[in-house]
Amino acid sequence: MSANIVMGPYDYSYAFMLLFLVMWLTTCMPRD
Repeated sequence: MSANIVMGPYDYSYAFMLLFLVMWLTTCMPRD
């Protein structure tokens, strides 16, 4: 699972974008 992130900067960018999306979603409608 982590091996995919250690592939290159592209994976990091994708992961960062996903994290940002999740953060934005939680900010829009917090459902903790």
